[in-house]
Amino acid sequence: MPRKRRKLSASDKRARSVFLNVPYDDAFDNTLVGLTVALIVLGRVPRLTLEVADGGQGRLKRIFDLLKSCAVSFHDLSFVNLPVRFNMPFELGLACAIREQNPDHHSFFILEAQPHRIQQHLSDVNGIDPKIHHNTAEGGLTTILETLERPGGNPSVAQVRPLLNVMLSLVPQFRADHGNRPFHSKAVYQSFVAGCFEQAAEMGLLLRN
Repeated sequence: MPRKRRKLSASDKRARSVFLNVPYDDAFDNTLVGLTVALIVLGRVPRLTLEVADGGQGRLKRIFDLLKSCAVSFHDLSFVNLPVRFNMPFELGLACAIREQNPDHHSFFILEAQPHRIQQHLSDVNGIDPKIHHNTAEGGLTTILETLERPGGNPSVAQVRPLLNVMLSLVPQFRADHGNRPFHSKAVYQSFVAGCFEQAAEMGLLLRN
């Protein structure tokens, strides 16, 4: 019989939860795949605002509560195209406030596609070096593996690359299973995360609880 997984406490869930503040754009999908795969092999759970309903009162509070429920957040500021969208820098500001109130409660990191560009758009964060992913799947994977750690040490990029390639190849199937919705839609992404956990386990890339 398969061994039952240990039920996680609230503090364990928060420690494993990672808020991804990323652009919902087809051009970012491969990078999001890389970020997600890396988090999963490190035993983390990606959390996105996809979980929060688009409309209705209280959306901002629900996003704030979701962010507070995660020990770590990553905030991508690489999409500065027109029309300008302010969600990413705004949510980075929320993370700054959470960390300022309780430095032990939350850590945040900034993501960018190009080095040195962030100083042109957000000079207030001078002194905080962004993690550069070059808007590629492997760049997203590498960024997470170089930033976060798991007990016993991290796998190398080379060890995780086969899983990354498999999951990239499966994205069209996950989309087809949900009426060809975008990868960054709630149903597709959540199915992808579940499938990635299963594939990572089959490939022996998950830590055993």
